[in-house]
Amino acid sequence: MSNKKTFRKYAVSTMAAATAASAIVPAAVSADTGKTFPDVNPGDAHYDAIMALTEEGVIKGFEDGTFGKWEPVTRAQVAAMLTKQLELEVPGDLEAALKDYKDISPDHRYAEEIAAVTAAGVFKGNTNDNFNAYDPISRQQMATVLVKGLDLNQYVEGDDVNINLDKVSVDHKDSVQTLANLGITNQLGDEGDNNFEGYNDISRAAFATFLYKANNVTEEEEEDVAPEVANVEALNAKQIKVEFNQAVGTNSTDADNYLVKTLNTDEDNNVSAVSKVDGKTVILTLEDAYRVATDVSVTIEDVYVAGSIKETVPKFSTVVTVHDTEDPEIVSVVPAATNTDSTESVTVHLSEPIKEGATFRINNETVEAALLGDSETVYEITGQDLAVDQTHTLEILNATDYADHKVASLTQDFTVEKDTEVAQGDVEGVQDNKVLVKFDKPINGESLEENVNLFTYDAATGEYF
Repeated sequence: MSNKKTFRKYAVSTMAAATAASAIVPAAVSADTGKTFPDVNPGDAHYDAIMALTEEGVIKGFEDGTFGKWEPVTRAQVAAMLTKQLELEVPGDLEAALKDYKDISPDHRYAEEIAAVTAAGVFKGNTNDNFNAYDPISRQQMATVLVKGLDLNQYVEGDDVNINLDKVSVDHKDSVQTLANLGITNQLGDEGDNNFEGYNDISRAAFATFLYKANNVTEEEEEDVAPEVANVEALNAKQIKVEFNQAVGTNSTDADNYLVKTLNTDEDNNVSAVSKVDGKTVILTLEDAYRVATDVSVTIEDVYVAGSIKETVPKFSTVVTVHDTEDPEIVSVVPAATNTDSTESVTVHLSEPIKEGATFRINNETVEAALLGDSETVYEITGQDLAVDQTHTLEILNATDYADHKVASLTQDFTVEKDTEVAQGDVEGVQDNKVLVKFDKPINGESLEENVNLFTYDAATGEYF
């Protein structure tokens, strides 16, 4: 059998660039489960957890090949690991997802992972509106993100385990108690030096063990958790949100799987589009809007569970009241990335669909705004010449939603920033004939066609050719 594995490593410039700056050869990574670290050895206290999570692609070491097991794990590293472990979906609008953080921009190295865990409600910033990506996470913060991310409270049964929580802040006591109840921590304070020490940093190795144990708790219970619709609610006059209790398949965006009926007329209201918010949530956009409070029945059927083409979420029906009481708002304005002195396009995300007739203006000049795809809340404005390092103003005049809430003027300032850094790709072998490549920023997919360099790695010699 050949020992050769094939990998691809990409280096491309930002979305506006047409060519790549260079190709980068990746460090030796095996697509098999034989990855090792020189500082992690069989018999080490955290060996099993580190190797199991490495094989799953959840964690990896540093560029020098070490794992850095005694290095403090940072908040950004935890965000990245939980994004992979929980298979969180990265929000399409990074600027909107990161709006609460002063220190994290859409081009930050960990922007996608931080946006994903924030959107999932796993992480939040501090009182100064900073995420502090490179600060070590404390042991008590770690407890809270694990409990939130893996929804560990649902697995607790019986009375609380006795644990000394004197060295845990009040905000995190419940989370640490949950870890103790589930046997994820044995630091109960029942011996002199056996306190949980919530304010201390936690090493990368110790975090691996906590994550590994927490994941084992959920896997043991997963067989007993049947897929189901968890929640259905109206967002506005034209959109309904459907939440499932576990990830659902790609056919969850098929409009035919959803039936909406107006109860007082017994007439169907066709679902014109379905957009996926994350792995467990979709938004239905209706063909007809409801101007006044109206009861509607919603039926969901034939939606596959993620990873299956046989198992479906059981048919579910409920009644919700559609009652739009909010004015439309601008959620975000995102200029297209550029490495020149200006950008040509801007994406505008609104809080809800609006009727035709609104006027879009940039810097007091009327512009054409077109809806993107099937979306009724995301617009693209093209053909612009918006200078970098300057503040520009978007204004929408006479924005009227489908409940007839009219706003005379909506405005939001935005700045175009010049992006000259080359996007870097991270490679992970997932099958003998397939690799997963993840970039640290959005890229122009068309540029890959001419700027991909393929290297073959020979595991026997350790050489690329």
